[in-house]
Amino acid sequence: GTVSIIDTATKRITETLTLPWKYGNRLKFTPDGRQVLISSDELLIIDVAAKAMRSVKVGAQATGVLVAPDGRTAYVAASRDNRVAVVDLATLTVTGYIATGAAPDGMAWLRR
Repeated sequence: GTVSIIDTATKRITETLTLPWKYGNRLKFTPDGRQVLISSDELLIIDVAAKAMRSVKVGAQATGVLVAPDGRTAYVAASRDNRVAVVDLATLTVTGYIATGAAPDGMAWLRR
């Protein structure tokens, strides 16, 4: 139910934030380091500078999280819904869904 901020130089916890859920499943940073995304019952987005939290309903059982290289979009697997939510990180809204097979989870970004 918490996430800790660690000073990598001293290897010490500098602060611990309480999450709105008992657990977090996956944690990803945006490429610019301004946002942290944590999947759980929903997608939690933390503004690093302000430590402000907002949640986005992406579907049932948010699991895998993938942030596009440009940092504008996140893809979040909604495992029980058999789809991936497309989240606009500027507006923090779901802009669409991608149908998948059963229980999607981990994702990777590949370039051709």
